[in-house]
Amino acid sequence: MFERPGDGRQGHVDDWTEDDIVDRSTAITAAICKVWPGPSTEIQIAALEAAIVSEREAEATGLPAVPWTEEDIRRLADEVGDALGVVLDTLATHPGEQWSGSDFAAAGLTSYPHAALGALTMKTRGSFHRANQPVIYEQVGGVWKWSLAGDFAALWRRARRL
Repeated sequence: MFERPGDGRQGHVDDWTEDDIVDRSTAITAAICKVWPGPSTEIQIAALEAAIVSEREAEATGLPAVPWTEEDIRRLADEVGDALGVVLDTLATHPGEQWSGSDFAAAGLTSYPHAALGALTMKTRGSFHRANQPVIYEQVGGVWKWSLAGDFAALWRRARRL
């Protein structure tokens, strides 16, 4: 049971306030993060490699490579989550520049760019029904690096008002 700070008694659902719920949610989140702080780098890399293979399979199974339109990019910008938004915003404000997972972590932006980019692959294939990704994937010296083409980056910045 949840113990309220300061009063030493066990909280009960019938008398929880909004602050109690926020405090409890914070405590549960902290406990979960102690048990499982997130996927390891190896798992993230494996997910990214699987996404790339999946993209090739999508191309082989008939999903078209459709040029990204300004309307598509606006829609994508409206639908992205926080982590993917950070990744695409960063790549768009540094067009042509390659970023790795450790670059994102060192900049304090996100520890999970691999997962965000995996989500982008699924969104591209599922919601947008296309094989081509807006992100350019390249392995440099054994490290995955990502960038955006300048034209996509410019449209993304405009859609996100960066």
